[in-house]
Amino acid sequence: MFVPNVTAVGGLLWLSALVALLPVAVFFVLVGAVRMRSHWAGAIALGVGLLVAIAGFRMPVDMAIAAALLGAENGLMPIVIIVIAAVWLHRLMEATGRETDLRKVFSAVGQGDLRIQAMLIALCFGGLLEGLSGFGVPVAVVTALLLGLGFKPMKAAVIALVANTSPVAYAAFGVPITTAAALLSGHDPIQNAADITYYVSCTEPAIAFVMPFALSLLIDKDHFRHMFPLAFVMGLVEGIGQFLTLRFVSFELGGVLPPIVTFLVVALMVMVYRPPVPSEFVTEKPTDLRVGRVALAVMPYGLVIVILSVGRMVPQVAKVLTATDLHVAWPALAGRVASPDNPSVAGNIGNITIPILSQPGVLIAMAALVTGLVFTLVTEGGKYPLGFKQIGAKLWSAIYSMRYSAATILEVMALAYLMNISGMVLTIGTLLAGTGTFFLLLSPMIGYLGTAISGSTTSANALFASLQETTALQIGLPGAFAVAANTAGGVIGKLIAPQSLAIAAAAMGEPEKETDLLHEVLGWSFYLLLFAVFICFVWGMIFLG
Repeated sequence: MFVPNVTAVGGLLWLSALVALLPVAVFFVLVGAVRMRSHWAGAIALGVGLLVAIAGFRMPVDMAIAAALLGAENGLMPIVIIVIAAVWLHRLMEATGRETDLRKVFSAVGQGDLRIQAMLIALCFGGLLEGLSGFGVPVAVVTALLLGLGFKPMKAAVIALVANTSPVAYAAFGVPITTAAALLSGHDPIQNAADITYYVSCTEPAIAFVMPFALSLLIDKDHFRHMFPLAFVMGLVEGIGQFLTLRFVSFELGGVLPPIVTFLVVALMVMVYRPPVPSEFVTEKPTDLRVGRVALAVMPYGLVIVILSVGRMVPQVAKVLTATDLHVAWPALAGRVASPDNPSVAGNIGNITIPILSQPGVLIAMAALVTGLVFTLVTEGGKYPLGFKQIGAKLWSAIYSMRYSAATILEVMALAYLMNISGMVLTIGTLLAGTGTFFLLLSPMIGYLGTAISGSTTSANALFASLQETTALQIGLPGAFAVAANTAGGVIGKLIAPQSLAIAAAAMGEPEKETDLLHEVLGWSFYLLLFAVFICFVWGMIFLG
């Protein structure tokens, strides 16, 4: 039986922790300093991880390979499938032109005020896109839409980047939380996700509350007092919406339901409160919208919400779906890794459940398929064309476009599982536990740096969830809270991630302006990180008593 050893290298904790950090350090140096593509950096880091696990931490070769393969399996099912299904749904919207109608809806609600339209697009539509797909889609789409409204390229990109922070925690139907839940020490990923969600509901709504104020200053700081009531209402509704969705509905819909509710509330509010509009922010309202077109424009997202809700919250349906789950004893791991509580007894590592029909990706794919069929049948005389071949073509397009991102996810998950099972994470966590309550300040910063360098809160959670949990438990904090703090810092790090900057620069048509963009958003990133650290520190002290 393999027993992880925190002093495996030279009998010293600090040296063992330093060696354990090598795979992560290699990944971040290759991505951040060398600017290597993340899928190549992930492959090299995984190779380094295998060497460290086998040579440094004395893990049998077959177990090390099995641990990496188990991580890759958890990356594929359900994470990669969720992302591909979400991108497929978005591609179908683009193919028919229904997305244009959705933009017009935001314009109509904005009552001719460009500032309100920008906030609705950046916070509500961008947040919805993040909740549905993530992985750079919202930044690209929102930047393009703001350019279409008349914003200067740099300002459009900065607005899109700043707005794309808070909802990152729930990207692609909660993939960052799903990823972390699969890595925590509890035996049930569903319960782990519920625990993380509880603590995320303490931190993320506060970040969501301040975002409209930041955007108001970005868009029109000279008339901030006029926009203050609107920003206050948007922040309050979004924050409360996130809290209620996380606590009483589902974390998968944490980035879907709140922006929809916020949009509806703002639509009602602007009928009563219309701030004075400076001449440079006056626009024309669309006149060609009809009820049927509006209904079809919002139909795909409503369909996703209904299918996910029924599949997760109706017991009879959930029971049928979970009956298809596969229960597997993973070769070379099941029964061969010692329990952390009792080294003489085998732990539960390797005894896994593989979701089939019950995973969110399949449910989202069902919504996308129904959307494609409806769009194929209802074309309004060929104005919104889509055929059966196009439905399949857009699925293949989604798979092909996500190939590098999917490879990175599989590699990072493989490395995360390898580091966790081999004892590398336990070693680093044991060393960090010596910092005591100072770890409350470090925890969100670790997530911030992880996302800033890797470009993905999902990757940051995959790499650091076990580390955060291990360290937190040793100082008396709930492990799931530390993961929530990692996520809180991670969503801010997304603002300055190289991938985010590259996507925004490309969307504004000036790919060479990445460095200029970084200078524009760095200050916002710093202040938002301080706020996230403060929120996490206060909650951490409360949970420590």
